[in-house]
Amino acid sequence: MRVAIVGSGISGLSALWFLKKHSDHEVNIYESAEHVGGQARGIIYRREGKEDVLVDTGLMAFSPAGSPTLAAFLKHLDLPTRRTDMSLAVSRQPRPAGVLNLFNPRAWRLAFDTLRFRYAQADDDQKLGAWLSANGYSAAFFDEWLLPRIARLWLLTDDLAAKSMPAGDVVRGVQDHEASWEAITGGGAALIDKLASVVPPENLHTRAEIVSITSHEYGVRLVEAGGTNHIYDHVILAIPGNRALKLLKAGSWAAPEEEEALSGDWTGIDAVPATGAVPTAVSVTSTPAPPAYDASMPAPTQTLALTYDMGRIAAQPGITLHIAPGSAFQVPLPSTRDLAPAQNTRRIAYAGAWARGGRAEDALVSALELVKSAPFNASPPLEGRRRAGMAMTLTLARIVLAYAEGVRSITAPLWTVVSWPVALALAIIETATPVPRARRQIALLRKCWE
Repeated sequence: MRVAIVGSGISGLSALWFLKKHSDHEVNIYESAEHVGGQARGIIYRREGKEDVLVDTGLMAFSPAGSPTLAAFLKHLDLPTRRTDMSLAVSRQPRPAGVLNLFNPRAWRLAFDTLRFRYAQADDDQKLGAWLSANGYSAAFFDEWLLPRIARLWLLTDDLAAKSMPAGDVVRGVQDHEASWEAITGGGAALIDKLASVVPPENLHTRAEIVSITSHEYGVRLVEAGGTNHIYDHVILAIPGNRALKLLKAGSWAAPEEEEALSGDWTGIDAVPATGAVPTAVSVTSTPAPPAYDASMPAPTQTLALTYDMGRIAAQPGITLHIAPGSAFQVPLPSTRDLAPAQNTRRIAYAGAWARGGRAEDALVSALELVKSAPFNASPPLEGRRRAGMAMTLTLARIVLAYAEGVRSITAPLWTVVSWPVALALAIIETATPVPRARRQIALLRKCWE
């Protein structure tokens, strides 16, 4: 069978590798850019008077616990990895320092919510914002602990997008990525080059933008921007769902099930490399979001900016990568969409991180599951396994923490009775304290009780 793959990110190149290595299909791949790899290859940082550097954007680091299929695939490809640092620092409102923080109720609540989250379970049929509210998590927990970790893992830059994600994906993803992190030696480009090496040059088409796709009884027609037509037995669209939908409509039409399956949520970011360093591997800064154009519509209340120290993460000393809201890259939000009604119905198949959890692991698994199914029927010897947990210990911890949360929620109405006398006492102490620095610390503690 003659197969065309449109898009050469992780999904497209993985599908290419699986089909070339473990099937008899003839495969061609099309990429609109000059090089294959997409966001996974990275971006070129041109430095005056110095050698250009390829800076990772889509695959700078991963956790084997959270990306078991990717870890197994890298081992199968004999691509070495190394332990790396993805430690997180968050800029936040000042809080009491030193021993005074032991009397900070917000700090204790944050610690309690963090512990609960580490043992939590969630389903994908509930949005994260609703799940957090239903389970009594504090706003401080989301703002100071969970949101920065979501931003680090999915490159999200606003709180509204994070709260609209499936709760199950977020809970599992963040829990799995609290363990060790690894980076591919040579970066994401090493994986991209390894995958692309299996295809002959005549079957690898770069600078070949596909502008429409049409399904016929005799095959699928691809049309390039220059007008060149190609006919294939089957086509895999390994591009964002919204772009795939645009190609279908440009060629002929899109069925309702295709419209539903390919429409998804995306957020835009800018990724800008620079010279410098930050105190930790990942630094997250939050600022209030601009006012919404329509006050009746949901809108972000804060936007995030991330700075990655590529010296710590990717062994590129003196280079940072800044992520901020923008339009240079499209980042898929995790999805619970069902592709089955649209998959392979018109000799057209779909793959991508957007079809699952939005990460590199999901891009790989999406391609792997596709090529193993009909009509491709490839047989790659790859199966990622999730790290086994201690079920008995987890169940007991969840019971204890659920009981503790129940006690907290029942006693929550008493907070006002307790907090205001304490806040009043701290206000008196603040007024009587002669040392300015100590007075500022007491004022911060008082605000935590108000």
